[in-house]
Amino acid sequence: MLKAIELRWKGTVRQKMRNCAALRCASARQVYLERPADIPASRGLITGVLLCFLAGGVSCGSDDARSPDQGVDSGLVDGWEVLPGVRGGAIQEIGVTELAGKIYVVGGFNGTLGVVTAVRVYDVETDRWSDAAVLPQAMHHANVASVDGKVYLLGALLGTAFSQTGQSWSYDPMADEWTELARMSPSDARGAAAVGVIDGKIYLAGGFRNGAAVNNVSVYNPVTDQWDDQLPDLPQPSDHLVGGVVDGVFYVIGGRDGTIGSITGQVVAFDPATPDGWTTRAAMPTPRGGMAAGVVGGKILVVGGEGNRAASSGVFPQVESYDAAADTWAQLPPMRTPRHGMGAAGYDGKLYIPGGATKEGFGAVATFESYTPSQ
Repeated sequence: MLKAIELRWKGTVRQKMRNCAALRCASARQVYLERPADIPASRGLITGVLLCFLAGGVSCGSDDARSPDQGVDSGLVDGWEVLPGVRGGAIQEIGVTELAGKIYVVGGFNGTLGVVTAVRVYDVETDRWSDAAVLPQAMHHANVASVDGKVYLLGALLGTAFSQTGQSWSYDPMADEWTELARMSPSDARGAAAVGVIDGKIYLAGGFRNGAAVNNVSVYNPVTDQWDDQLPDLPQPSDHLVGGVVDGVFYVIGGRDGTIGSITGQVVAFDPATPDGWTTRAAMPTPRGGMAAGVVGGKILVVGGEGNRAASSGVFPQVESYDAAADTWAQLPPMRTPRHGMGAAGYDGKLYIPGGATKEGFGAVATFESYTPSQ
């Protein structure tokens, strides 16, 4: 009888592994935990390790395996796909950018509320994670972007006091090193800002400084290593907001006024080629802060966020797409794993969304998913 139970269990595990994308297997630990009660613990663990190896997947339980909170099935559902969990484990309040087909995850809070110096790198082509040189100091809510082959970190927040820093660095992947740049002035230093790149210059709008939202707008020129803060302010202060650039126009979306509940759906646009300052556009249907966004197919996709009083988690599952040309919003399939405090980057028709938290405030996860719009 025991032999028959074990054979049926092994068959079930093999089928799960065949269903996994790219033949990735569940960890040996997960196989062991899912064993029938009649299977002895020692036999269950040995079988889990053996089947995981035979499935042709990555090393069982490694950073490149699917994280436990993502389960085994990684198939495409409503455009969503589960990817290998963020290397190093749970992480939130991160900076995220894409450079040369790689997704960079910069700093953040880990699952024990430690602020990290780690920089994790996901290679889209190989579907694997690696580490880049660590940050010069631990930070979270970093303002990051990529320009001309380098990653730029322009200000962030520090420690559990959320104090701001205007220190800035660039990362050269060829040399695998960080280089210090001109820092923001103390009156402009901030983290949790919206970031956009236009004509090789990096724009920051809004953000968080001295415990409050700000309306500062500034631009950094990587060629001259200089800051310009003589730009029109945002119409209202906002932090934990997002930005996206379409056809040379910087769109700044949502956010909040210093507290989780003070969310907004406001959308404003800035065109550096005109002297008009900020113009108001169609509001985002779901006001929120702490969300993530990226440009895919010429549209700005906004995902997740916090401040949702209709959900016990406080997290928004909504995914909304902004068409800048038509000044209209569209609802898309909700997040497979609703989160806030993550980052996002668009690349090759997909939006990549690593990390974040599944409950309001702190609740970091290693979840990593991508979303492919249907059109």
